[in-house]
Amino acid sequence: MKSICLTYLLVCITIVMGGCFSSANSSNESKEAIGEPATPVEPAMPSSSENFITGADISYINQMEDCGVSYLQDSMIKDPYDIMADAGAGIARVRLWFDPMAHPPFPNIYSGIDDVEKTIRRSKAAGMQVMLDIHYSDQWADPGKQWIPDEWKSDAGDVEALQQRMYDYSKAIIERLKVDGLVPEYVQVGNETNGNILVPYEQDSALYPTDFGRQALLMQAGINGIRDGAQGSNIIPKIILHVAGPKNLRWWVSNINAQPIDYDIVGLSYYAIWSTYTIAQVGDLIEQVTEDFGRPVMVVETAVPWTAANNGDSPNIQSSMPSGYAPATPENQNRWLIDLRDELVASGALGMVYWEPAWVTTSCDTQWGIGSSWENAGFFDFQNNLITEGGVQFLSLDEI
Repeated sequence: MKSICLTYLLVCITIVMGGCFSSANSSNESKEAIGEPATPVEPAMPSSSENFITGADISYINQMEDCGVSYLQDSMIKDPYDIMADAGAGIARVRLWFDPMAHPPFPNIYSGIDDVEKTIRRSKAAGMQVMLDIHYSDQWADPGKQWIPDEWKSDAGDVEALQQRMYDYSKAIIERLKVDGLVPEYVQVGNETNGNILVPYEQDSALYPTDFGRQALLMQAGINGIRDGAQGSNIIPKIILHVAGPKNLRWWVSNINAQPIDYDIVGLSYYAIWSTYTIAQVGDLIEQVTEDFGRPVMVVETAVPWTAANNGDSPNIQSSMPSGYAPATPENQNRWLIDLRDELVASGALGMVYWEPAWVTTSCDTQWGIGSSWENAGFFDFQNNLITEGGVQFLSLDEI
């Protein structure tokens, strides 16, 4: 998640100028292709220990390396993508912003299509599958904001026009990736979409209450674009719809499933710091939601700290551990993550992805200062050496 907190704590760097990846309107596409479910696909089957998959969101790695970071394992420099894959990660998750150069108030080149393509290429070369997290915004989309791309703002009140935008953009992204054999295995249509997507900039009063009829129309247009764009590839991405917080899971899924929408997986953000749910309660909830609504669940964001210490000027977002796991140490980070992983396997979840384990401190200037707000919740120590006894161990499924 980042929750609302990360609205204010993104690390961005301006090194060179870049642009967005936009697509022209395809007015000849039928409304049926744009906004209605295609022939339904079979939902992904509930998980077992044999097909459960772990992963990491590593969207920051390219940016950290451009800032001079070398990642180490056993004090030796090693490619961070290989570090994650060799530890057992089966999925590399990466966020995509429409035009990060239009990100107010700090334009930057990261998380745009060029940066994302680099991440996907390196992830697949390391042997990982890819989860593409399309925010449909020029910056963070989360429960606190879902701002429409600046290029689309003239259509903010026109649902049909936005359906066309969602379809064209989603299709064009996948078609571009398809050219180089980089179609992702999973695609999120939106990020933490608790509230209405494509809300005009800073008009947060339009975020709630969630209009699930509108939400489904826009999401289905994006889903159809993704599936149409992938035609001819040997990969047809599984579609994930993403909600933040266990307390919102049943509410959100029941409402979106009441609409005519065709997707494969429910993605959930679960951060103990922002939730009262215990690991056992999350497992029970996931099992119930899977059974009641016919969609398997994957935890696509989670994290806990390995230390309460701070390395730099940026304040830590989280420093405390859940009850029963204090204090924050590498061993307790590992214990919490393995307990969560094992509970998810038992509950029939599809997988578990750790959020930004490689967001370390650098000396680069950022919008909010210098450093990282997450280095104490990653998988690397303050010298950027992999903490082998820490949370990275959950990625391996050898002992399940």
